Amino acid sequence: MYMVEMARIESFFHISSLEAIDFLDKFLSMNPDPSGRISFDDFLGILQLKACAFSEEIFGFLDVEKNGSITFKQFLFGSAHVMKQPLFQQACELAFAKCDVEGTNYCSEQEV
Repeated sequence: MYMVEMARIESFFHISSLEAIDFLDKFLSMNPDPSGRISFDDFLGILQLKACAFSEEIFGFLDVEKNGSITFKQFLFGSAHVMKQPLFQQACELAFAKCDVEGTNYCSEQEV
């Protein structure tokens, strides 16, 4: 099931197989239940996010069924969609540049 979804998203969003596998690894690390869903708490825990309005909004964006859990398909589709937005990529590059004060192309914990 996971491989079929990855192939669809790879084709639709033009992401590589490695990117799709990274999404699958991240999803599986969230410990999906037997029905293949993850909860808000598992989502927060693995991504090291705090419960707040913004993290609830992110999860709500992925939870298109509005039932308090997300499937791999929802996680993959939402993540790939956001990742491929030009403004998202620019924001990530800008945030990285602001954190990399030493100009090493690496952000240490102290710089963040």
